[in-house]
Amino acid sequence: MIAGKQTEADQVLATFGRQLIEEERPNILEEALRGQTGKTIGLNIVSAFLYTCMLIALVVVLKRAGVDLLSIAASK
Repeated sequence: MIAGKQTEADQVLATFGRQLIEEERPNILEEALRGQTGKTIGLNIVSAFLYTCMLIALVVVLKRAGVDLLSIAASK
């Protein structure tokens, strides 16, 4: 009898969960899409800026070390 009630409770809970998810699906999707776009764009801009700064720093270091990148590129 206890096992039967546990099975019945599991079924009721599963049904309730499915209904709740279906009712809230539009809100969940809207919130997920709205919140991530701005963060993703900002993160991409920051990472591109940092990458560019690292490349500039590498060129400056190589130039001060006496490495001429233009002559190396022209010889190939």
